Amino acid sequence: MSTGAFSTVGPFAYTGNNAYAYTGTNAYTGSNAYAYSNSMEAYGFDGFPGNGMLTAALLATRTEILRGQRPVTLGGAGDRGSAWSSLPPLSQASSARRHGPAVRAALIMSELLGSVAFDRNGHQAQVQATDFNGQVYPLFTMNRPDRGFFEGQLQLMDAMVSARDSRAPEILTQVAPPLAYFASIMNLQTGRHRHTLEALQLALQFSYAICMYFKHTLACPRPSEYSVTVQPLLEVPRHPAFPAGHAVEAHVTAALLGHLLGDMAPPTHVRNYLRRLAFRIAENRAIAGLHFPVDLEAGRQLGDVLSSYLLATAGQADSWGAGSFPATALTGSAAGATASFNEAAPLVSLSPVDVADAAVSFPVWCDLWEQAKSEWS
Repeated sequence: MSTGAFSTVGPFAYTGNNAYAYTGTNAYTGSNAYAYSNSMEAYGFDGFPGNGMLTAALLATRTEILRGQRPVTLGGAGDRGSAWSSLPPLSQASSARRHGPAVRAALIMSELLGSVAFDRNGHQAQVQATDFNGQVYPLFTMNRPDRGFFEGQLQLMDAMVSARDSRAPEILTQVAPPLAYFASIMNLQTGRHRHTLEALQLALQFSYAICMYFKHTLACPRPSEYSVTVQPLLEVPRHPAFPAGHAVEAHVTAALLGHLLGDMAPPTHVRNYLRRLAFRIAENRAIAGLHFPVDLEAGRQLGDVLSSYLLATAGQADSWGAGSFPATALTGSAAGATASFNEAAPLVSLSPVDVADAAVSFPVWCDLWEQAKSEWS
């Protein structure tokens, strides 16, 4: 018998890897089973890819199952609708738990981005946040250093090139969001912490949008646009350098995951490790030739502010912190060549903005965060 047939031998045998059998990868307990990694959509139940045989079978099955057994009143007694007497409440946050992740993402991004506004005045860019009484506050204000400062920073970058050999594996594996590095410290698992991962992904999308506003507005060229000696290890991203996006996102990740530890012992050491990791991830981008050191510091401070805001709007704090990066004081090549930034740098000193009731304006974000917290209790 042909090895391509559904037979006792060959790749399509009852016990082969492609068999719909008890032991193959397509079996009830295999990698394509309902109970394993793939949902019903893998069989075409969502309409893609088209499965004409499944469609015809469902039509025939419905006809036979309903024969002589139809409910007297559609939606009434004996039908599914009899389980509830009225429509659900309007805009109930917990109902979002039944939505798909993409729908929750749209709702939460509407909440978060709908609460901020952007402003520019000369060489200064600002993101503003509205509190729950309609009052507008500066959330983060940023000025850019002058050209001389950036030129001075080239000397610092030239000294960092010696670390490329040892850091290359990290640099290459941190191009995409380096979640594996944080997961290694936190014992973060996709099966146990799906709400944590969903909340973190949305926090990073929000942070990315804010960061890109500052990058676009302040328009600071990349190091390789100043000097041919930089020669980056990676393709230069198609957006400006200042502030560093990897720094923003890494510090947001460290702060949010550190908060989820709560009172778990010993949380202090773990939070310190997370913060040191965030700095190292950012530093790798400068070693790779993609960022100036000052980009990393600006990104760290913006990340601190955004994580404070995200925790407050998630109902995890009574206030958020507003901050600024006064880069107007960073002038001249001499200052750029002697500037130093390291993981021991303190958190940004933030001006608190009181939170009245986050659940009123950010109900879906708050609900998702509560589910994430429950995964660490």
